[in-house]
Amino acid sequence: VPIGDRVAKRGLNEFNAALERLGVPHSLRLRDNEFPTNKLAVWFKDRRSGTLVRPGGVGSGVAQVIPVIAACEFCGDRTLVSIEQPELHLHPRLQANLGEYLVEATRSSRTAPLIVETHSELLILRVLRMIREGKTDPSKVAVYYVGDTSEGPQITRMRIDANGEFIDEWPAGFFEERLDELF
Repeated sequence: VPIGDRVAKRGLNEFNAALERLGVPHSLRLRDNEFPTNKLAVWFKDRRSGTLVRPGGVGSGVAQVIPVIAACEFCGDRTLVSIEQPELHLHPRLQANLGEYLVEATRSSRTAPLIVETHSELLILRVLRMIREGKTDPSKVAVYYVGDTSEGPQITRMRIDANGEFIDEWPAGFFEERLDELF
């Protein structure tokens, strides 16, 4: 992702603030004229230990969330942003935080509308909690389930009430797995 120039122009502090809101224990550092290429290099600084590491040293989940933040913070309000499985390889707490971050990002005047494809129950549960707590309006959130039928894919909108509860019943295999495992 060619974020170097955009991040430098918009401010590295904004980018790192987004990482902190997500609960990522690293901040982004850019180093100019990096040997041997003399180009801008991306590093991460561990906020706990102060250690500088390359993107491969922070875990694939943290590295994968960088393009998500870049899209939300720097794409502008006129581009539709589509994000596929942003929760991959993220710690469960970060998955939930990501749901909150995405909702908050859509409130910004500079953020485009988001389409997020996810399998993360935790991400969805955090969005529902934000509705329940009055932090977002259910009319600002649309959840669609895509399922296979003998006639091809079927898309079903899953309506949400003001209490952050699904009005429509989920198809088998979603949100009931936890109960099956517990009992």
